[in-house]
Amino acid sequence: MNIAYYIEINLVCIIILLLLRHQTKAGTDHETREKKLFGAMIWATVIFCAADIAAGACRGELFEGARTINQISNIVYFEMIVVISWFWMQYVFVKIRLSFSRKINIVMSLPLLLFTAAAISNPFTHILFLLDENDLYHRNYGVFINWIVAWLYLLLPMIAVIYTAAHETSKAKRREITPFLYFIIAPAIASVIQMIFYGMSTTQVGITISIVMVFLAVQGGKAGQITMDVLTGLNNRRGLNNYLDYYTQSHAGSELTVIMIDLDRFKQVNDEFGHIAGDRALRYMSEALKKACGSISGRPYLCRYGGDEFVIAGADQLPEETEKLKAAVYEEIDEAMRGCDEPFTLSASIGIAAGMCSDMEDAERIIKLADEEMYKDKKRLVFK
Repeated sequence: MNIAYYIEINLVCIIILLLLRHQTKAGTDHETREKKLFGAMIWATVIFCAADIAAGACRGELFEGARTINQISNIVYFEMIVVISWFWMQYVFVKIRLSFSRKINIVMSLPLLLFTAAAISNPFTHILFLLDENDLYHRNYGVFINWIVAWLYLLLPMIAVIYTAAHETSKAKRREITPFLYFIIAPAIASVIQMIFYGMSTTQVGITISIVMVFLAVQGGKAGQITMDVLTGLNNRRGLNNYLDYYTQSHAGSELTVIMIDLDRFKQVNDEFGHIAGDRALRYMSEALKKACGSISGRPYLCRYGGDEFVIAGADQLPEETEKLKAAVYEEIDEAMRGCDEPFTLSASIGIAAGMCSDMEDAERIIKLADEEMYKDKKRLVFK
């Protein structure tokens, strides 16, 4: 097979995947576990494509190091097939809120670990493939073990989705999880083509198509599901609700700290200088808050709550960390205004609340308390 084929088909997939990864991270200061798993699946597919390029470039070549590169790239290729499937399984389980005990998780990871050991031993056992004296690749029976393990990790979440959908009373929830059934279609078709037509490389195309389909279904299928604020690039209120929903599921009984931030005299900026100036003020504020959040450990969750209000939420933050973050917010706001040519100045009112959080009701109560503290802080403007 012409090397140009391997380079072209894999580079197209890599470019699509990197653009998609950039989109999933845009405006995100805190990644939930589901976003981390989805991102890991994208990166695993990128590595998968890169390994296919390397294997294609070295196949049948006899230059120094070609055999070693060919061996390693093919091992990585097979390993990534299983890793991608494993990440997909974990991602779906998180999305449908299906959790297991530690022992069950270890058992489900055993096929991945055992296959990894088999892949690493391939230079000695040739269980997956062997390279002949001309450095040409030949399949061995272990290829079928590779597909069995990969399909195990694809079928388990499919069964879980079907079961969850069958027992879900909400039509909206059923519509939300149904797209996860589509992921298996494109890789199935692509893998069958690759198994029948020896030498073709189509699996990465199927996986890339499925990742794009899931991304569009989850993030952009409905306008109401978009979790990014277009103006500031921050998470929006829906994103915060998703974060808090995940937080209460995975950190039940821990302390949640909420910092509510309101832009002072924002209406005055709009009235005196126009809404375009008001939009610039919001962007200045969002950049200042990003920098402030980046200055402390833990990467707290940042969102535009609505209008000129912003929220920073964090798990189990020490009081001194919270005060440090508050000081950083004031400092970054001052820095944003320093040297800029704007007819307005920025300042903010800040309210902080913390408490034990076991469910969404607790989270909403803490947000309400932070909002009340913020309005107490805003009263200082009356005396200026």
